[in-house]
Amino acid sequence: MAVTSTRTAPQQARAVATRERLLEAALQVLHERGYADTTTTAVCEQAGASRGAQLHHFPSKAELVRATIEHLATKRAAELRAEALGTMTAAGTVR
Repeated sequence: MAVTSTRTAPQQARAVATRERLLEAALQVLHERGYADTTTTAVCEQAGASRGAQLHHFPSKAELVRATIEHLATKRAAELRAEALGTMTAAGTVR
């Protein structure tokens, strides 16, 4: 039987939020600067995250970019599914 700490859920939620911020920041930096000029430092600054947080989630630039591409593909696939089902709002968000 697993014992769940009362801090586990909030810590996990913060970790998920940090990862999401890093991925969204990486998308923005990649879009603005291109791959060659994208640095993990710039992504951390954009995300408001520490270098340690970035390294915890993504040990290298290559891993960060791979996860960012996967994140973008997942988002776009969900948007396409929603659009195909006619559940996309005028603002472009899923109902």
